[in-house]
Amino acid sequence: MEAKLIIGGVAVMGLVFAALGAALMMSQVRFRRRAQVATGVITGLRPARGRRGGDPEPISQRGWYPTVRFTTANGTGIEAESRLATSPAPGLGGGQGDGSGQRVTVRYDPANPGRFTTAETAQTAGYVATAFVILGGLVFAVAAVLLLAVAG
Repeated sequence: MEAKLIIGGVAVMGLVFAALGAALMMSQVRFRRRAQVATGVITGLRPARGRRGGDPEPISQRGWYPTVRFTTANGTGIEAESRLATSPAPGLGGGQGDGSGQRVTVRYDPANPGRFTTAETAQTAGYVATAFVILGGLVFAVAAVLLLAVAG
C-alpha cells in the first residue's frame, strides 16, 4: 500500500512538471502572437549567479541577464534588463567581449515594452519548457508502469 502511494505521488509530480512546461509553452506562443519586433543593442550583462560576499564575478557561466536598449514602433526608447537569463552570454567572443554593442532582435509587449525577449532568452525559455514536458511525461510514464506492476 505504501509503495503505491509513493509511486502515485511520483506520477502526480511528473504530471505537474509536464503541465508547467505546457503552460510555459502556451504563454510563449501567446506572447509571440501579440509581440512587436525591434532591433536592440545589448548595453550590459549581469551574471545570473554571483559568488558569496557580493563578489560580482560569476560562479559559473551558466546564465546572464542582458540589458537591452531598443526603440518601440511608436518611437519610445526603452532600456531594460531581460527577465529571462540566457546561456552562454550573448556577444561573448565578439565586440567588446561583454556583449555590449551587439545587435539583437527583440520581441516586446506593446502594452508593456519593458517585457521583452531576445532570440537567445526565448530559445532558453523554450528549452526549459520542452525539458519540463519531456521529463515530466517520462517520470509520469515510468511511475504509471510501476504502479500497474505493483497493483497487478
